[in-house]
Amino acid sequence: MFDIIQFGPFDWLVLERKGNTALLLMKQAIDIENEINKDNQYHRRALIDDTLLPYEKRNNINNALDITWEECDLRKTLHGIFLKEHFTREERARIVEVTNENPDNPWFKNPKSTNVETARYVAGGKPTKDKVFLLSLWEVSRYFGDFSKALANPTFMQVGPDKFMSTKNDVHKKIGQKTEHHYIGSDGKPTKATIELLEDVAAVHADQFKISDGNNQNRIAIGERNWVEGGKDSGNPKPESWWLRTPGMCGNRAIEVDSLGKIHVGGTALDGRCCIRPALWLKV
Repeated sequence: MFDIIQFGPFDWLVLERKGNTALLLMKQAIDIENEINKDNQYHRRALIDDTLLPYEKRNNINNALDITWEECDLRKTLHGIFLKEHFTREERARIVEVTNENPDNPWFKNPKSTNVETARYVAGGKPTKDKVFLLSLWEVSRYFGDFSKALANPTFMQVGPDKFMSTKNDVHKKIGQKTEHHYIGSDGKPTKATIELLEDVAAVHADQFKISDGNNQNRIAIGERNWVEGGKDSGNPKPESWWLRTPGMCGNRAIEVDSLGKIHVGGTALDGRCCIRPALWLKV
């Protein structure tokens, strides 16, 4: 499907050519773990420390910090340690700095807004000047099968910390009936209603906020880690999920392509764990 070239220690897919430059995407999904970026996180300070907050206020979207691609730890790591450790000075000189647009997530309104009609979409942030970057949701659509119609006509929206609007399967009705007043009981523990709510939200995230089409197989990326069977390394590389730079359903999530090639437009928490497939423009 794509030409493959080697640059530095990695193999790269050639997504596009313009004159004497080419847009490359790393073929393999790799780990980024160092003293700056722990456990392949997009941003390791994505949540306010809520250990001293009352239980009912913990892990609430309103306690989350909104972090865009411009500000995240992963971008700093890619422009710093990643480039210096893996490429020579001559190789780095061949990488072209470009200005990337960072579009909003078109499926979700800002969940902190109280008025869905006037709420803006979850912000992707300012344009950035990048030598190495992650693909955006729109770029994945462009190079791995066009799903722009699905993005332009969202089926799902999150309009509050625990409320979703959907035109499919009446999901919004089921979740909307539960309210924030049922978080904890008199014993200080989560109530049955809270547990059911969390299960409902988890089910929605898992099954209904993913784009799946005939291009899933093309988006699958094999990771650098191996399967572990019975505590032993089997030597068989496995598919890994990989980050995109577009935000998810709120500002403390980023979209990922999962290990099956499905696109999770709701996103994964920024302090979650995904691999990366860096992209760059190269003089060829």
